[in-house]
Amino acid sequence: MAAAPSSDLLKGFHKDIFEFAREFTDFPRCDKELPKEPKIIHDPLWGTIKLEAWEVALLDLPLFQRLRQIHQISLASYVFPGCNHNRLEHTLGVMQQTGRLIAALNCRYPAGSPRFEPKTLRTLRLAALFHDCGHSCFSHITEELYGACPDMLAFLQSDPSLKARPHEILSSLLLRSAPVKEFLQEIEDHYGISLDSEKAADWIIGKSPGRSGNSVHCETQVINGSFDADKLDYILRDAHYSGIPIGVDLERLWAFCKVDRTDEGVEVLSLHEGGVTSLEQILFAKINLFATVYHHPKVRAAEKMVQSLIERIQEEAQKGRFQAFERRLDLNCAAHYLWLTDEVFFCQALSRKKEDPVRRMLHDIRYRRFFVRALSIGKDTVGGKCGEEFRKLRNLSRPGAANYRAKRALAQEILSASGLENEIGPGHIWIDLPTEPSFEEVHSAFVRTAAGTLRKASDFFPVHYWSDLYREHKWRGHVFCPPKHQQRVHEASLEVFARHGVRFEKSAGESSHVAHPKSTV
Repeated sequence: MAAAPSSDLLKGFHKDIFEFAREFTDFPRCDKELPKEPKIIHDPLWGTIKLEAWEVALLDLPLFQRLRQIHQISLASYVFPGCNHNRLEHTLGVMQQTGRLIAALNCRYPAGSPRFEPKTLRTLRLAALFHDCGHSCFSHITEELYGACPDMLAFLQSDPSLKARPHEILSSLLLRSAPVKEFLQEIEDHYGISLDSEKAADWIIGKSPGRSGNSVHCETQVINGSFDADKLDYILRDAHYSGIPIGVDLERLWAFCKVDRTDEGVEVLSLHEGGVTSLEQILFAKINLFATVYHHPKVRAAEKMVQSLIERIQEEAQKGRFQAFERRLDLNCAAHYLWLTDEVFFCQALSRKKEDPVRRMLHDIRYRRFFVRALSIGKDTVGGKCGEEFRKLRNLSRPGAANYRAKRALAQEILSASGLENEIGPGHIWIDLPTEPSFEEVHSAFVRTAAGTLRKASDFFPVHYWSDLYREHKWRGHVFCPPKHQQRVHEASLEVFARHGVRFEKSAGESSHVAHPKSTV
């Protein structure tokens, strides 16, 4: 019997990950000996970070050094010039925050009987080290694209309980790959330590080893939880480099966190109700970053231009025109994105002829000639009698391949209505509906009351109210296009959305700086 297509996709998916892992964990090629001593690194956010010799050995691998070439916040530096920090810096910060959180928890136990044994701490730091190694160029920009690739969708369908993001899946699979496991065995033998890579891989995707589905467990929560080490670093790091002032009292967080047991007997991380304000501060900081940095219109426009480039390259896949590391890359395959960093992508695209459309658009990105807004989509720009239709439109902001295809279909409708099909292609018009910040950490965080009972953090502050306020006053989508076609795309957008039952006030064009804004109300 012939293998099912999904089976073939999964085989190819795992083969591609194996080949990448083999190439990027080839330590002997570096002509270096394994480090003999720990290393001290000075981080601008956390100060002194100490790395054990085995951690340095891993960090020296190309698998992690490539993270230097991937910006933490994609193209935000074109709007916030200080945002040049990269995924490697963030990885080091997550390792540091993992150590600090475990130290705070262990101090509640007798000195000779820590809650987290040395092996558990090492394995948690291993998970922190690997948690972002699955990122591709421009971080989360490309995640929406490789998350919709057939091989990634086949993998997700093979485990319906999995709720992890695509880059977390790739990170976890890299940690489970044979080349990585072989190198980890060499490290364990050389340094006389023990690591549990299977547990670490589970923690990265939010699974508790030995438990079904995504059951909460305290070790998992350190890496993938309500106030995990990842959030504690990226929120403060992104704010620091973007120049956005925020305040998060981490010392209070450490002082009030501990391991508790639920009524079902599951050990979980909890905060005493006296420390809930720290979690509240984290949420406010996150909201501020989304509204100010991540969803800034210029940042979003630049990101859509990158997605436009990759869409075009996906169409060229069969021609073999996009190559890196002496291999042809097919960007319709999720694992092939692992070979790309910001530098690799720019270099490969710029190697094309000057008249090549990919090179021309990439040149526009590099010199900040971005798409402009043709229409602003928000509660204040939509006509008052199309609430249900607007809700359906805004629901397309949710991640997923189906919603991505629906937005691209709308863009094609706008292109057709504009009459510009002989001048520009579908990649020049984008419906941008940003994903709202998640408040899941509030619903999954446990708070310990003065009476000793465990309650959800959402019982202590009005997260639903905050979510509604963000949706009403902060969230905003856009239609982007080249500057010279702004007016025609503006009018075509109004026409297409009206067909779908969504009508706009004149302010939808005014706030986008359209020369002659129209209204369909």
